[in-house]
Amino acid sequence: MEMAHWNNSIALDAQLNGKKMNKTTTPQNNYFVLFTRYIKSNYKIISGALIVIFILFISYQYYSYISIQNIHKNSITYFDAKDLESNHDFYTLMEKLYSNKDFYSVVSTLEIININIENNNFSLAEKLYLKLLNDKNLQPVYIAAIASHASYTFLNVQFDNSNMNLISNINNFINYINDSLNSYKG
Repeated sequence: MEMAHWNNSIALDAQLNGKKMNKTTTPQNNYFVLFTRYIKSNYKIISGALIVIFILFISYQYYSYISIQNIHKNSITYFDAKDLESNHDFYTLMEKLYSNKDFYSVVSTLEIININIENNNFSLAEKLYLKLLNDKNLQPVYIAAIASHASYTFLNVQFDNSNMNLISNINNFINYINDSLNSYKG
């Protein structure tokens, strides 16, 4: 009984002080209230930022889709050209792919080089090899592989045509091979 009297006196004391006993404030409640106030006062800025981020995301997705479609189209063009009987039509399609800036541009350049070597047009083949080797978009391992291919191709030409002197060209191609690559360590 005395405990009940004690609780009543605490409740009466709290009421006389003007404080409510059942309302407690916690830091979590305060943070939530501050957060909701911030959202309510800045909803236009926040929604605008979210819309801009969404538009940027959609734009990037569209750009990626278009890039993939172009690669797909170039792939079909390349493999259709490989099935052609006419060398002139093949060469024309390879020149068309050569102007693009993707994987099939490199492959078509190598095909054009092979055609020029078969036609004994070694100066144009050398220029195309050098253009590929000086391409800043290619990784060093690809540059080294192309340089190796160029040097071996010109070695074969040198052996087949002993009256030509292509040693300086071959040495120039060998200089493009990066010795620090793991693939080219002996």
